[in-house]
Amino acid sequence: MPLRTPTKREIVERIVLHVLGRGSPLSDFTTISNLRILLEEMVGEELLRLYAGLAADFRQWFLQTATGENLDRRLADYGVSRPGAVAASGTVLFSATVDASVPVVVPAGTRVRTQPVVGAPALTYSVVANPARVDGAWLIDYAGSGIEASVVADLPGAAGNVPAGAIAALESAIAGVQSVGNLKPLAGGKDTATDSEAFEYFTAFLAARKTGSRSAILFDLLNYVDASGLRPVRSASIEEWGGQTLLDAAGRPVALKIYVDLVETATIQAVQQLVDGTDVNLSAGLRAAGVPAAVVAALRVPFDVRATIDVDRAYTAETVRSQVEDVIFAHLARLPVGGVRLSGEPQGQFILARLVSDVQDVPGVLRVTFERPTTDVSHSVGTKIDPGEISVSVASVT
Repeated sequence: MPLRTPTKREIVERIVLHVLGRGSPLSDFTTISNLRILLEEMVGEELLRLYAGLAADFRQWFLQTATGENLDRRLADYGVSRPGAVAASGTVLFSATVDASVPVVVPAGTRVRTQPVVGAPALTYSVVANPARVDGAWLIDYAGSGIEASVVADLPGAAGNVPAGAIAALESAIAGVQSVGNLKPLAGGKDTATDSEAFEYFTAFLAARKTGSRSAILFDLLNYVDASGLRPVRSASIEEWGGQTLLDAAGRPVALKIYVDLVETATIQAVQQLVDGTDVNLSAGLRAAGVPAAVVAALRVPFDVRATIDVDRAYTAETVRSQVEDVIFAHLARLPVGGVRLSGEPQGQFILARLVSDVQDVPGVLRVTFERPTTDVSHSVGTKIDPGEISVSVASVT
């Protein structure tokens, strides 16, 4: 409970009552007496500052009111750390020169950047290792072709989230590579959790402490950070045995099926190791003993969107249209795997009103009408909405 700080008037009144109660010859405590003025302006003021300091220090000992480093210390008492910044990630397309006569190799660690603007430096991203190749490089197989390689922002945080087309160039030239760009937004970047977000994270941590429970598995999966600093699981949901037959990929019966949406470099096998406890970083495992669980990739469901917008004449219609397409793509990509949240609420469903709200926040959009879909769309457990054909046309410029 927070320590209450008395007012200066209350402090002075307590001193006066204490002095009078001891039979002191000091008796002139009228509001204009020198003694009263001395108590108020010197003693009362100093004691008020002391009380305020004590109250401030007192608040830092409680999780609900602690801030900054003090909150980090309180969290550490429970073995919990403030969620740190997460780097944005995605894919970029490397295109080869037309006259390339040999395969072009893009090594892991290759850096690409956005176009710098006045007052802000360019953002840089590094190509992550290709798990399909021993040396981690990416390969453009023949002249004129292109390949999408996974990249991650060099600096973690929300600033790394950029729209499609933001990647402008290579940091250093690579023989045979003509150009590089991102056809899709780079997303997933998050800033270090604020004090309020850290406390909410701790609350969720406490709620998920029943080892092996559905909530514990989801909590740990969604907050696991691998050795490269990435969170390999974007979203997940669980289907539990309830009389129905649940089978893993090999046809063996299981009690849980854990559907995951992974980043490009993560594998189902690695997540299965986390769940089973065969991963060296999480030897205890996530599932309860005697509860077999199978990790499977979420079933991706292509989702097409068709819309028309009216644009404010003060804006360039084509620019607004392109921005709206990026917003729709990002909205669909953010939707988690269909299932149930830790709170018990459904997740992964398409809510038209939320997409309308996102589009209407784009500068220059006066109104938007969706021809497809026209209503909310429900998706079953284990399915993941995959942005399909996104078509936005300009109805009018008003």
